[in-house]
Amino acid sequence: MERTTDLKGKTVMVTNVASSSGRRVAMLFSQAGARVAAVDPDDISGQKVANGIRAAGGEVLFVKCNMTEANEVQAATEAAVARFGSLDSAVNIVSWGSRWHGEASDQRVDCDTLLDSCLRGLRNCLEAQTAYMRKHAKGGSITFLRQSNPTADLPQLDQALVDLARKASRDQKQANIRINVVLEPWRAPILTSHTSTESSLALHSDALHDPAKSCLWLASEAASFVNGSVISPESGYAYAF
Repeated sequence: MERTTDLKGKTVMVTNVASSSGRRVAMLFSQAGARVAAVDPDDISGQKVANGIRAAGGEVLFVKCNMTEANEVQAATEAAVARFGSLDSAVNIVSWGSRWHGEASDQRVDCDTLLDSCLRGLRNCLEAQTAYMRKHAKGGSITFLRQSNPTADLPQLDQALVDLARKASRDQKQANIRINVVLEPWRAPILTSHTSTESSLALHSDALHDPAKSCLWLASEAASFVNGSVISPESGYAYAF
């Protein structure tokens, strides 16, 4: 792992870690030296991810958590800090398939209900994560990774996610908490309403075309100047909010 993305001694919290993107992100952060707080409502699948990281020599804590319950997210954050001593970054995986309640998603579920559930979970994560970072005044990085699912998706979630991150990045700027969004390939059309920034030219070459590596880069010192942006690994551009 290159020096610019060396996270040795840092702690990352990955929510919905049992998703395909969550597994990839958690393993990549562990390989970069980070201690991983793996969070998921599915105890069995989440433990499997944690066991995989542990078997590869990583340091990991699994916490079962229903992200739609604020008290459970708070408890998961406190558990991570109690185990590792800090919380330096977080990657919150966002997907139609996110099992916020620990139950398998069903395409027949009312879209408004599912959207509300997803956003409630994300707000709970954001509140708990920023509260710790503000309290300890060391700043940090929070990334929302929008996982694609071409067979079952919720387009309304894209704009709602960007709106949530836009407001949070502004609210938390003075606390040096950077909040960004990474879109997996084919989610890029949402970016048409934004303009590219010069910061896109500095996007770490290793992060291009790989959403998980984009998340890793955003959590590193190399991306300390990036805040309030949407990154599309498909195109390699960063878009300011």
